Amino acid sequence: MPRKTAAPYMLCLCLAFATALIAPGSVAAESPWSPVQLAVWDTVQIFDSKKSIYGFRYSLIRGVNHDVFGLGISSFANVATGDVLGAQFSLAHNRVDGDFGGIQLSGYNKVSGKFYGLQAAGVNSTSAKVIGLQTALLN
Repeated sequence: MPRKTAAPYMLCLCLAFATALIAPGSVAAESPWSPVQLAVWDTVQIFDSKKSIYGFRYSLIRGVNHDVFGLGISSFANVATGDVLGAQFSLAHNRVDGDFGGIQLSGYNKVSGKFYGLQAAGVNSTSAKVIGLQTALLN
């Protein structure tokens, strides 16, 4: 007798969850925030750039959201038009138009507000108060 596996059930559960998140009229689609964001570019992402992310954001090239609380990973650029609390990792650029608390690792980090935490990059730019550690070729 063949052995039963939970994989098909898990796949169905994941698909149902993803559909509930992005379906028009769903609670997640109308909410000002989302637990997850997947983006290719800021115009090609699951949720629009005005939505805040409380959880995980992955951007293939560039992702833009208002606030991000959690983990943001991008192959090229992470952009937040509000505040970020958590970690941002990208190969080229992290930009936060508000305050940042956590860890930023990238080629170029730019924070327009206050910075609390650790920044490591080729170039770091912070416009307001810095509490923590900045390490770069140019701060």
